[in-house]
Amino acid sequence: MYTAFIPRFVWNDKPPTSDARAYSDLYFNYGENSFAISPFADLLRNFGPIGVPLGMLVLGFYMRFIYATLIDTPNPSIWKKVAYFPLVTLVSYEAFYATILPGAIRLMFILAITLPLVNIFAKGRKRTASD
Repeated sequence: MYTAFIPRFVWNDKPPTSDARAYSDLYFNYGENSFAISPFADLLRNFGPIGVPLGMLVLGFYMRFIYATLIDTPNPSIWKKVAYFPLVTLVSYEAFYATILPGAIRLMFILAITLPLVNIFAKGRKRTASD
């Protein structure tokens, strides 16, 4: 998971964060296709049986944190709703667990840059009755 934060132009020989074909070749001796791996299987493979409940607990904290911060507020603004949906749909139960945190951090960075810009452009354009 930690290698996902290092860009390829800095580390050319960086190992892939998720390589389903390699797992397919390793466990099923069939590298021609890739079998789906879930966060549960990724946690089990990397951390053993205790990793599954602990990793899913961390994922639950993430989901609850973004909901409480962005939606469960007295007056959620539109930018919070716009930020919430990509952050929640980033969690896929048909992908590697190790890609969730780096993806969320990248998405938060993109949202931190784009949402203020959209707000500036939206405020700059005044609506009239003919709009």
